Amino acid sequence: VDGGVTRYFDREMKDSEPHNYNMMSLKTSFERSSNVGISKLVYKHFSKQPEKFIEFIKSLGLHKPLGLQISGEGRPKVKHPDDKDWYGTTLPWMSMGYEIRVTPLQILAVYNAVANKGKMVKPLFVTSIRSSGKIIEKYKTEVIKEQICKESTLKKCHEALLAVVEKGTATSLKNENYLVAGKTGTALIADAKRGYRKFYKSSFVGYFPADNPKYTCIVSINGASKGVYYGAAVAGPVFKSIADKVYAGNLEWQTEKEAPLIETKEVLPLAKAGYRDEIKLVLNRLGLPSYTQESESEPEWVGTYKENNTLKLSERKLIDGLVPNVEGMSLKDAVYLLENRGLKVKSKGHGRVRKQSISPGARIYKGNTIYLELS
Repeated sequence: VDGGVTRYFDREMKDSEPHNYNMMSLKTSFERSSNVGISKLVYKHFSKQPEKFIEFIKSLGLHKPLGLQISGEGRPKVKHPDDKDWYGTTLPWMSMGYEIRVTPLQILAVYNAVANKGKMVKPLFVTSIRSSGKIIEKYKTEVIKEQICKESTLKKCHEALLAVVEKGTATSLKNENYLVAGKTGTALIADAKRGYRKFYKSSFVGYFPADNPKYTCIVSINGASKGVYYGAAVAGPVFKSIADKVYAGNLEWQTEKEAPLIETKEVLPLAKAGYRDEIKLVLNRLGLPSYTQESESEPEWVGTYKENNTLKLSERKLIDGLVPNVEGMSLKDAVYLLENRGLKVKSKGHGRVRKQSISPGARIYKGNTIYLELS
């Protein structure tokens, strides 16, 4: 890699970060985003037959639109050696993403294929169309390519993408809970009239959990500048935020770790009033089974309060025709109970219901509006 600097004809290519390495393996070149390393390898094997390199790109369908269900899909452009704008420098620059135009969804489809054991599928936005609850049209998953490469190649791709996060340019995405495999991207934005400007497109694309992929995600941010523009620094945190939220919301992924025991004598959580089964589920998941129930029956809706370091559940009786007591509930539960009884709900604030404008036990007049104050 010649210390991260090389020349192709009259143009100089540099690695984005200066270094003193003269030799790198392909895997290391990939995980460290060495433009020189990747371009040298591609130029060595394809400079005498560039059309073969282009055929590999076209075999993934990157030269044509995906044909999405929504309008506005961008049109890709993949150069060919027969084109008038093909130069001696085109091949090495194409090897690292310049002089080629593809959409973020096309890139996502390729990475998704790696996560999907080689099967490349078309992104699906709509699974069915309904009219008055009746399905009038269904859409099935469409396979673009059954196998994008050999299994041995796929394994190497996976290892390289994993290495980017484990010890390469995206170590900021590494975490103790789940594995991420992916690739950072940083590119100058081209202007048709003024050439390349000092504004960047920063991206990160990958899949998680990498040992058993369930989700593939791409984050692409235009116009990064002011000294911070690398994909890991700009797009990486957005990807991590999305992935963390998805991971935290999937209870199946949490079962391997036991919840820490909480000393209930010192700490008891603030539990909202609401649907009894959901409250009990959460308390049990948190390792807090130390709650008692006032009544012997199993009421659907309950209130909560603390007494002698114990969380108690009290029945919230629901009487037809009368306004229920929703104080202490989440907005979701309160709206469910009130709107199912014919009231219109308007709310203000965040948290749990602190006050309701119509007192519990008052007669319901359908269509009336009840105001909820949350805190």
